[in-house]
Amino acid sequence: MEVTYETKDFDPSKFLNGVARGLNQAAIKVAGDAKPLTPHLEGDLERSQTVHEATATDLLSAVSYDTDYAIRRHEEADVNFTTDPNPAAQAKFLEQPFDEDLKDSVDLIKARAREGLE
Repeated sequence: MEVTYETKDFDPSKFLNGVARGLNQAAIKVAGDAKPLTPHLEGDLERSQTVHEATATDLLSAVSYDTDYAIRRHEEADVNFTTDPNPAAQAKFLEQPFDEDLKDSVDLIKARAREGLE
């Protein structure tokens, strides 16, 4: 028995572009959900937030903060954020939205990848 599958219409670049679109949309969503939780003493940390976009040749999308104290502020769970001008400020301001958005992010990436197959 011989089984063949024709892939004449498959364009890998469309698929990879779809995956990149999904990764970027997921990262933008996480970044947006993290912004209201980000401490805001003077706004430097919040303004330093960057979304690094994926491409079809580099399937890596990331949300980062570019201050000397970003990691410390994110990890210090014992900090009293009640004095922060942002009443929603908290430690784990990026990790929490990432965890909460994970299933939706995966679904979004899969949907964009499927679109690339159409």
